[in-house]
Amino acid sequence: MNARALQIASAAALAALWCAGCGDKDKVGKPVASAGEALAKLVLAVQPLTVTRAGNAVPASPGPLYKDDSVATGTGGSATLSFKGGRVVEVGENARLVISQNAGELTLDIAQGLIVSRLAAGGAEEKGGVALSILTPDGLSRVPADGEASVKVASGSATTIEVRTGEITFVGKDGRQQTAKGGDRLEVLLGEVKIVSGSASAAPDAGTPATVQLDAFVVTLAAERGGVLVKGDQEKKFRPVGKGEEAKLEGGTSFKLLPGGRGLLSGSGLRMRLAGGAEGALVNAAREAGGGERYQLSLARGSAQVFTLGKGNHTLSVDGPKGDIDIRSDDAATFTFSREGKAARAEVQAGSLELSYQGTTRTVQAGEVAELAKGLTVTSKGKPALVLPAGRRVRVWANGLREVGLSWPATEGARLVEVSADASFKDLLLSGKALGTVVVVSPPASGELYWRVMGAGEEPLARGHAVFSPEKLVATVGGHPINEVAETGLKATVYYQSALPALVFSFPPVDGAARYRVRLFKADDLKTALLDKTVNESKCAAEPGKVGEGSYLWNATPL
Repeated sequence: MNARALQIASAAALAALWCAGCGDKDKVGKPVASAGEALAKLVLAVQPLTVTRAGNAVPASPGPLYKDDSVATGTGGSATLSFKGGRVVEVGENARLVISQNAGELTLDIAQGLIVSRLAAGGAEEKGGVALSILTPDGLSRVPADGEASVKVASGSATTIEVRTGEITFVGKDGRQQTAKGGDRLEVLLGEVKIVSGSASAAPDAGTPATVQLDAFVVTLAAERGGVLVKGDQEKKFRPVGKGEEAKLEGGTSFKLLPGGRGLLSGSGLRMRLAGGAEGALVNAAREAGGGERYQLSLARGSAQVFTLGKGNHTLSVDGPKGDIDIRSDDAATFTFSREGKAARAEVQAGSLELSYQGTTRTVQAGEVAELAKGLTVTSKGKPALVLPAGRRVRVWANGLREVGLSWPATEGARLVEVSADASFKDLLLSGKALGTVVVVSPPASGELYWRVMGAGEEPLARGHAVFSPEKLVATVGGHPINEVAETGLKATVYYQSALPALVFSFPPVDGAARYRVRLFKADDLKTALLDKTVNESKCAAEPGKVGEGSYLWNATPL
């Protein structure tokens, strides 16, 4: 029989782990095949929302969008699309549009609804910034690379265009052109064009707060599990959020999650998964004059996992023990935030953040923890005792495993790391800029984790898969747990918790063999056998504690 590889390694809080199907790649769900390069990316999807491609309409999830893709939202639905050069398009409820490209010109054909075209922070300065043509039933609006505008198509052949920055050129059905500048509102009704100068959408003056509330900026709270309650500013009692419902949160709306519950708060560029026991309120969600987003939240108690989505200036302002805590990110990041009494804590899992508290501003990277009480301190969390490798499917048995590291090889061009509970990566548990080669997550007591590292292309640079189960009760001999190493043709990895394991090597029987000679060697010394036994059955036990940490090769020869 051929020699098989064995590796022994210590790991706190883990009883046993094996590798099965090494080298197999997990299948990841993909959109319907499309020819050509992606024109945009759907970065935030609030249902009901569908994407129609080649006549096939499916519920939308974040991913690339191609030429002639149709995006449609229902009541309460919304979408955020990102384009090259930092352009972002927000789609409101009950809207329909088609993405197209003609002679290199990017076009959005809007049948109805409201869209807001803006630039992410620094978007106009990015190389390759793009202009945008917006086609409506009343005509064509050309938005320059540095322009921002909202376009609303209502019933009865009425179009309203509000210009935030730059100059927008509108070409009517009769070929006549009209130019509107920042602060103007262009109204089209039954073919007649009217420009209102200095409208309410104009840039604020020095005496006005530097925020602009946009109609398309919808914040919702959905019940993912258990009891999730909301109460409007003018309501007297909390009401439950039903399963599958997405409650719209207006400024001043309070929320409460019962023990065991879990809710998902979603905005344009931010998602927050609230844990059971959390209580708080949404104070405000507004667009800042520079194009950034600010979410002001009062979290009285509890914890939440927060995702910032894609490029753009996202700021989460939360009540702290002694003043507001401003948490800012200009790229995809994932962190957990908790508040209990007079202390708050932020732990970054992926990407990086900028925290401001009591006049102090610090950058917090993945793997670091910020403690906020009387002041702001940042410490390194360090790697967990158990780090799982990518490129293989592993099985983990453990009880009370609080955290685990998910790793990947150092890969040039790694941009984004994602962790999900499903192979299609629809239920994301972590998403952020890839820093280093390990992310730390809380594993399920029983369930699966998938992770992948993305580069510039659509195919992952690395990925992994782990299955978690409660620890099995195993037999022991002399206080040493007995672990079986099977002759499967695959590399086996055994992690031990405290005492070295008592190993039993098993292998398929061979017809005509009366006995078997089993030998075990150190991987770097194939001349000296650590174990050399002749047995009458197709298994052989090593003495407890004889095989320590290291890498080995073993074989069984039929006699």
